Amino acid sequence: MLDTMGIIFAQNEGIRLGDLTRVRALASLPVAGRYRLIDFILSNFVNSGISNVGVTTKYNYQSLMDHLGGGLPWDLSRKKYGLYIWPPFYKQDSELHMTGEDKIAILHSIVHYIRRSQQKYVLLADSNVMCNMTFDDAMEKHKNSNADITIIYNEMVPGAEHDDNEVYIDVDETGRVVDIDAFNKYSKFSSKALGFYIIEGDLLVNLVESCIARGEKSFEKDILARNLGRLKVVGYNYKGFVRTITDINSYYNFNMELLNDDVRKCLFESHDRILTKVKDKVPARYLKHAKVSNSFIADGCIIDGEVEGCILFRGVEVRKGCKLKNCVIMQDSKIMENSVLSHVILDKQVFVDRDKILCGDASYPLVVGKNRRI
Repeated sequence: MLDTMGIIFAQNEGIRLGDLTRVRALASLPVAGRYRLIDFILSNFVNSGISNVGVTTKYNYQSLMDHLGGGLPWDLSRKKYGLYIWPPFYKQDSELHMTGEDKIAILHSIVHYIRRSQQKYVLLADSNVMCNMTFDDAMEKHKNSNADITIIYNEMVPGAEHDDNEVYIDVDETGRVVDIDAFNKYSKFSSKALGFYIIEGDLLVNLVESCIARGEKSFEKDILARNLGRLKVVGYNYKGFVRTITDINSYYNFNMELLNDDVRKCLFESHDRILTKVKDKVPARYLKHAKVSNSFIADGCIIDGEVEGCILFRGVEVRKGCKLKNCVIMQDSKIMENSVLSHVILDKQVFVDRDKILCGDASYPLVVGKNRRI
């Protein structure tokens, strides 16, 4: 896909995960023991042959920039094209840019870059979609169907709940999108857009500038839905494993799903690898009283307690007498002697003192913010 550039939206104003995104961009949220959310879409781009990738930012982007660096782990540190991180989009002459709450404002701030790009197509992507896919088939359908815009979607499992942070579409028997229901948890449509859109760069620039001229702000409502009658918008049904992170529960549930062998195989044992920043740590150490079952233990951990059904990031320490069950414990957190944690999410560098009991629920996990001491 040398004729395609990728643009990743590092933030989504409608998605807030409380303490977990209070000090970081959504895209840099740690996940799966050693990754960040952005690793998945960035790896998917690279595995699809996309070598010109831009990441938009707004605020709290320090950890994101530290993680991405120059793009070397994804082979995007190169003389031609590579990885670009755009600074926060702010223009004093535009109230729309000052609010900065929509994709149209973001895209308008980088139209000069899109115009200068030598690639014909643009692939827009949200950063909160967890899957391992390549976009070759979607691009082939886009070209063969002479589409103006292609929306990549998947069919929801019967009975699954809708979410007011998602976009739902109605696709007819020819594959054409005939209706869009954006951000409506009561939607009657069962096809969920994944936040991946293929469009020609020139058309994208024209649509964005038209929206800016009219004061329109929503990409999904004002570009996609409003132009269904004028443009040919088609859908591509992605049938592989995919999850979107839209709240604390979806984040927690996705991490817990990774303890399932089939899910791990779908994401991490494919020919196409999910890449991330490499950190040199010693292997995990299991001491005399360690008892671990069905858990993901990253390198650098020291375990001397009981761990069941947990995701432990790098450098976590679990002291003697501790019991952890169904928890997500981020990097360099320490749980002291005889503490009990169940259905808990600890952000980075949390210190849990001895003899503490922290309990959440599978449907409402307890979250402790970064650098806290309990």
